[in-house]
Amino acid sequence: MVYTLVVHFHAKEGKDMEDKILNKLIETSQTYMKDAEVIGWYVMQDHTDTRKWTIIESYKRGSVCRILTTISILIYAK
Repeated sequence: MVYTLVVHFHAKEGKDMEDKILNKLIETSQTYMKDAEVIGWYVMQDHTDTRKWTIIESYKRGSVCRILTTISILIYAK
């Protein structure tokens, strides 16, 4: 069975905030994709409102879901 999490969030205003989030998400994506339990970890940014983001995370087992890490990324960006 595959476990998939979808996270939507809206960043605070400011180009610096968008850049900060983008850089952190790129870094995190590279880390996740090295994990054997991760099937996919994808980041998407809305093309009309660049403050809107979506992360799609897919895992082989539910026990390795990293929702808390995703939440910590969002908190970090505040």
